[in-house]
Amino acid sequence: MLVDSEFKFIARNGTELSFYRTSSPPLTPATLEQINKDYKRKFNVRVRNAKHSTEYNCHGMTFVGKLGWFNDVRNILGSHGYKKIAQCVNFDIDDITIEHDISRGDVVVYFMGTDDNVTHTGTVWSVRRTLSRLEVTVLSKWGAHSEYFHRHDKVPIEYGKSIEIWTDRSIA
Repeated sequence: MLVDSEFKFIARNGTELSFYRTSSPPLTPATLEQINKDYKRKFNVRVRNAKHSTEYNCHGMTFVGKLGWFNDVRNILGSHGYKKIAQCVNFDIDDITIEHDISRGDVVVYFMGTDDNVTHTGTVWSVRRTLSRLEVTVLSKWGAHSEYFHRHDKVPIEYGKSIEIWTDRSIA
């Protein structure tokens, strides 16, 4: 993957942040179709956009509108006034600590080990509560592959098993 260009933007708090545009040879349609088929079988995803693209990553989709490849998640959360409203470790959603309601548009941050090792982000698409369970559906991009709707706990193992949910909404 080659970095074609770097762009700067100013965060809400005045901090200058960067994102990148990259390129690489596209996957063949048959290869991407097989990847999507495997993800459907293994993670029960729904494909939103079956397109191979290295132009943006999951963070670029979550935070900068698919404009580029973005990596500095903790900085953008802080510089844009996001507030952590929920967290759980090892996808133990029954033990999730929820300070405020989770809503569509909130951000799910995946990490492995320590919380500064952010591996993946996505956007809350829906929240379903039953008597015994909380299920969050997330929309995210997996690497250079497609965009998927998936349950919060149905992701590749390299994304880790711990999540935080952040919001930029006004909360009391």
